[in-house]
Amino acid sequence: MANILVNAYFYYTNTNASDIYISQEVRFLDEGSISNAMRYQVRISNALGLINGDDLGYFYPSDGATRAEATAVIKRLLKLLELM
Repeated sequence: MANILVNAYFYYTNTNASDIYISQEVRFLDEGSISNAMRYQVRISNALGLINGDDLGYFYPSDGATRAEATAVIKRLLKLLELM
């Protein structure tokens, strides 16, 4: 989901990853279980405020998103893009 969100953001804003500042610090306690291919996308999604993880600091990358979680991140993306 992070990849889709980030690609949608880049497409709509006509920007790319070099236009967004992200730190390399670990944001989620289970970040090591995020695939290397998707870790950067998850960090960008987090920097944009789209994906936050849970209150304990976990992301749970192998779990699917619930409908409520998917709705929340799509709503955040639409607000970020000022479409809502």
